[in-house]
Amino acid sequence: MKTNHLIRYIALAGLSLCIAASAETQQADATAVIQFKGNSTLHDFEGLVKTQPFTATFFDETPNGPVLVSAKASFTVLEMSTDHGKRDKNMRKMLDQKQFPIITGTLTNAELPTFGTNSTANLHLRIRDIEQEVPVTLSEWERAGNLGTFRMTFPISLKAFDLKAPSVLGLIRVGDTVEIDCSVTGTFQ
Repeated sequence: MKTNHLIRYIALAGLSLCIAASAETQQADATAVIQFKGNSTLHDFEGLVKTQPFTATFFDETPNGPVLVSAKASFTVLEMSTDHGKRDKNMRKMLDQKQFPIITGTLTNAELPTFGTNSTANLHLRIRDIEQEVPVTLSEWERAGNLGTFRMTFPISLKAFDLKAPSVLGLIRVGDTVEIDCSVTGTFQ
C-alpha cells in the first residue's frame, strides 16, 4: 500500500515538473497605434495617437495552449490628433489635458485568440481621474519570428468617464460613444 502512494507521489511530482518546464514567459518591446472614431450631428471624425513604448509579457502554459498577454501602455492627450485644430483643442479641454496629461490602459493575463477567432478580456482604463474595467475584443494574434501583433477593439462611453462631449453653439453635438481600434506590435527580446 505504501509503495502505491510513493509511486503516485513520484508520478505527480514528475508531471508537475513537465508542466512547469513547458510553460514559457517572454517579453516584447511594444508600441500601439490607436485609432479613435466618433460621430457628431455635423459629421463623423477620426483620429490617431501612438502609445509610448512599453513592455508586454506573453505567457503560454503549453505549446498548443492559449497565449496570455499582460501589458500597461499609456499615451499623452496632447499627442491625440484628428487633424483639425479647433476639434483637437476642444477634445483636449474635455480631457482636461493640463491636469490629466496621460491616459493609461492595462491588460492582465488576457487570452489572445487562436487563428481566425476572437477572444475577450477586460482592459483597466484610466482617463482623467476615473478608472473603469472596459470589455475589449482581441483579434488577429500573429507571431512571425521575433515579431508579434494583435488588435484590440472596444467602444468607450464618454459619460462613463464623466466626460462632457463638446458642442458648438449647442447645435453641433458629439455622440457619447467613441470606437477604439488599437494595433499592437511587439518585438520579442
